[in-house]
Amino acid sequence: MANSYELPPDMGEGFSVERLVIDYSVYYALHEPEEVLCDPPPLLIATHGYGQSCKNFMRMLRLLHHRGFVIVTPQAPNHFYWEREPPTPGFAWFTEFESENTLNDIFAYIKRLMLEVSEKRPFDPKKVFLMGFSQGAAMAYRIAGHGIIEPAGVIAFSGELPADVAERLGEIPKFPILIVHGDEDDSVPFKNAQEAADRLKELGFEVDAQFFNGQHLMPVDKLDYMARWIGTLSQGS
Repeated sequence: MANSYELPPDMGEGFSVERLVIDYSVYYALHEPEEVLCDPPPLLIATHGYGQSCKNFMRMLRLLHHRGFVIVTPQAPNHFYWEREPPTPGFAWFTEFESENTLNDIFAYIKRLMLEVSEKRPFDPKKVFLMGFSQGAAMAYRIAGHGIIEPAGVIAFSGELPADVAERLGEIPKFPILIVHGDEDDSVPFKNAQEAADRLKELGFEVDAQFFNGQHLMPVDKLDYMARWIGTLSQGS
């Protein structure tokens, strides 16, 4: 029988919960091209989906490794276990608890990451592209929409345009956006991507919508299209 204890109704809790900001280890994968698209090269910050890791997401982007730009895949700081036996960790960007503080912590993380990467592999600060898949697409939109990075372009694979970004779209600098979404996506409804594309176009964003017949994934041909899209914008600026 479980132990239980009930406080008398006239007793208050007598304590408070405070927030303490500390240094915390995070991880990221970095790919440095042998040959660059231009010098200094563009940087692609690619945020993974729910449950993925920086390592497996970088592996999923291996088609891009010879395209001449630096790629960094930051790992989301909130971890959990898909399975206990064997231990199978997953990583997530968002939590329901203290979501605003969580988001601000992630923004600080991305700013620090930019400095870290620039010291290891210089890149063109005017050619920073944000790409995300699923939950990571929402993060890419947020990093741009909240002014953490002024991107050369944003790529959203199978993801939502968050409400907190949508309400700021009329106030922020315009940037090119590539939306890639499957018409049979069972995780993020296809109509959400269509509505986001229409809304962004109405507000003056340059939107390239690449819809495909398929589910919640990143097709190889669309990754190839994205690489060429980045290349065109990088060489044209």
